[in-house]
Amino acid sequence: MPDSEIRPFIIGMGGDSGCGKKTMSDNLASIVGEENLLVISMDAYHKWDREEMKTKTITHLNPGCNHLELALDHVKQFKEGKTVWKVIYDHATGKFTEPQKTEPRKFVLIMGLHPYHLREMRDLFDFRIFLSPDEDIRKRWKIYRDVKKRGYTPDEVVKILADRKPDSVGYIKAQEQYADLVINYFALRDLKERATDKDMGVSFIYHEDPKADLKLMKKLFEDRDMYAALQGGALTVTGGNSKKDVQELADVLFDEDSCILQKEVKWKAGVSGICQILLALELDRRVC
Repeated sequence: MPDSEIRPFIIGMGGDSGCGKKTMSDNLASIVGEENLLVISMDAYHKWDREEMKTKTITHLNPGCNHLELALDHVKQFKEGKTVWKVIYDHATGKFTEPQKTEPRKFVLIMGLHPYHLREMRDLFDFRIFLSPDEDIRKRWKIYRDVKKRGYTPDEVVKILADRKPDSVGYIKAQEQYADLVINYFALRDLKERATDKDMGVSFIYHEDPKADLKLMKKLFEDRDMYAALQGGALTVTGGNSKKDVQELADVLFDEDSCILQKEVKWKAGVSGICQILLALELDRRVC
């Protein structure tokens, strides 16, 4: 397809099923504006739909179960500002849609199980994120989502997690090494149900030099009576912050004419707000 005038900033987001990719993509959209962010779920590149998968002995976590070369071709086209025709995997039905016209935007987020499996695809990303919540948190998130939204029973989800464990470690967790930034959620107390912001802290672990000044961020968090620890390239923060706290941080850190922030960002409280501010800072320093 013909090139557009847009040359997108391409963001990768990897992580296992139920790790919080949709929530983090919503955080990104709240920063840059939905009209500026194209979100591509790599579930669209599964080879088989839900019914067909029941006849297979491998899982979607296995790279061989996915059209990764097609995904690579589409990322190349988005990088060049081209329009792509692609299907969407509908989790409500377990089936693929008809191909849809998909045009690039200022930011393109490629999120899924295997964004970093192919070296050639890894090299196309301008910023690589990997979500790695503690396993108990991910388990509870996945059970809640798959029962509420995808029609599974809790026992079915637990069995799926157990069956997929080898592939999870061997194919998904192994990609963490390729990320520029790993985001780890951890529980602040014993969990009885799905973890929410009040139950968690978050660590931002940078595999390359961060664009943000982490010493400054630690001080700014502590000035708002938040716990913050800095060890090498890892900044750990716990929640308890209000929306106002995050808004005040944004006022300090960003110019009014920031090239990435939408005009009226709806800053959030708790861990989500912490993620918003640190992701926004990283994007701002990389793009502007």
